[in-house]
Amino acid sequence: MRFSEKLLSYFPTPYFLNMPHVGIDITPNAVRFIEIKKIPGSFKIGKYGSIPLTSQVAFDETLINNQDLISALTKISQTHKISFVEASIPEVMCYLYTVDVPVGDDASIRANIEMHLEENVPMKLSEAIFEYFPVRTDNKSGVITVAVSVVPYHIIRDYTHILEKSGMTPVSFLIENQALARAVINYTDLDTYLVVHISEKRTVLSIISDHVVQFTSSIPIGSTDFTEGLMREYKISKEEAEKMKASTEYEGVDLEHNKLFAGMINGFSSIKDETQRVCTYWQSFQDKLVQPSVAPAIIKKIILSGRDALLPGLQEYFSYSLNLPVEPANVWQNVFDLKVTVPEIKFNEALDFGTAIGLALPRHKY
Repeated sequence: MRFSEKLLSYFPTPYFLNMPHVGIDITPNAVRFIEIKKIPGSFKIGKYGSIPLTSQVAFDETLINNQDLISALTKISQTHKISFVEASIPEVMCYLYTVDVPVGDDASIRANIEMHLEENVPMKLSEAIFEYFPVRTDNKSGVITVAVSVVPYHIIRDYTHILEKSGMTPVSFLIENQALARAVINYTDLDTYLVVHISEKRTVLSIISDHVVQFTSSIPIGSTDFTEGLMREYKISKEEAEKMKASTEYEGVDLEHNKLFAGMINGFSSIKDETQRVCTYWQSFQDKLVQPSVAPAIIKKIILSGRDALLPGLQEYFSYSLNLPVEPANVWQNVFDLKVTVPEIKFNEALDFGTAIGLALPRHKY
């Protein structure tokens, strides 16, 4: 049996495969990778980079036919001499649910999840690869709450195939928002956060509590929609709209007089509405908890991720509309102290590397 075929028996790969590896994040528009190297008392950035894709990756199609993606991965492998990687799986291709099962050892918990998996996701057990993450245990009732991540078998198979074809060996896979949570939430922090990751075409919202992704949602709106909003509002080209987004002219300008904010308000509003829906759902879910010994997990803060998290007006709009603290993600907090180390990747660019950083972090921290 080939090493990659053995990998397909696990999702993610067991913790004993804690070998040095590079985090690689495949998005519809680019492939980002980064290496986190261990140094005495801390970590440092090793190899890293980003390659744009000329033909967008459509995750509902067979990845092994995307030659542009394979070429980009091959270039990364050969240019940077990368062998072992941990790769992200897009949230839209996966399923996540939370369920209570009887307290027991790993084998009994897995058996219970397997018994009821088809009741929770629209696929057969034989077609699925799953992993679970403990959330809380109620010893009085003998119940443990677990967050279950499920990925179709053929997705892991295809990812393994294209990575191997490109000269790299996957040591494990992780759903993108689970990887992002590793980077943007301090590994000792068990509070509850709502992470809003804005990418090119999609925004993924994730509730992270006890350092486990417990709920996720996504909408097909992203930074491209912000750019197109500016193009329509001011009758300008895409290049002019991108330049307008990158300008510092609108920083500190109040929302009422901010031209940049006005041109992107429709996209902002759609993401805000979905964020409000997720907050309402989570509060309702907490209100229904029947374990009296467990305090409700109240959302402490909204964390914005992705380069457009820094767009002027976005944080203020979310904070005012949702009545919650809002701040941009610190993707380096589990790597090094920004008061001591100045990373070579600019802050706005690093916001796009959050998922890759989470993948690259050594497993022993988790």
